[in-house]
Amino acid sequence: MLSLFSWNVLLLWFGRLPKRIALPMALLFGLAGGMMEVEKWLSLSRTLTFFPFFLLGFFFQKSAIERLFAAPVRLVSLFVLVGMFFVIHFGFPDLPQDWLYGSKSYDTLGVSESAGIASRLAIYGASLLMMFGFLSLIPSRRFSFSVLGARTFYIYILHGFILKYLHETPFPDFIMDVHGYPLLLALSVAMMLILGSKPVVRLVRPLLEWRWPNWRQTTT
Repeated sequence: MLSLFSWNVLLLWFGRLPKRIALPMALLFGLAGGMMEVEKWLSLSRTLTFFPFFLLGFFFQKSAIERLFAAPVRLVSLFVLVGMFFVIHFGFPDLPQDWLYGSKSYDTLGVSESAGIASRLAIYGASLLMMFGFLSLIPSRRFSFSVLGARTFYIYILHGFILKYLHETPFPDFIMDVHGYPLLLALSVAMMLILGSKPVVRLVRPLLEWRWPNWRQTTT
């Protein structure tokens, strides 16, 4: 939440700059975030690390997204995602997950600043490839579950409370002991459907958006 607030504040300035200036500056901010020994203080490191993605989404136009739905692009995206899976799974099987959180400094991760910058650039590149590949494979027509896409904000905010609770229980150790990843996937889907359901959204909307629910509304 702190990062989301900070990104919107930064957008007041970065959003007025040309893309060719704003995006490289945001990238420099993201790389510099790993040089600071701030860890989780006010979520500053995560804010800087992931700000380039937030800003890219702000500048990304609908016409550019629609080009991702072209059949040749989708075919390439499929190969890219499969290739990235094999590269990450077999090439970097012991990659510390802390690299993906964006909340640790390069020193805490045990690398020099130059190695940390190179590693973060590689992660940025891989993330962009997978992000565009995933977007390309999203169906362009509506399905019964498409409405969940408009409710991801609620799912994102609320799932953290559930994870915090589960981390205080033996559940993570149980999953590791029994290799229960299919169960974990099934529970994740169930949690997504529940948190993105119409009753939950209407119940928490006043708290998250300061909007009182319209109980007669039937869409979102």
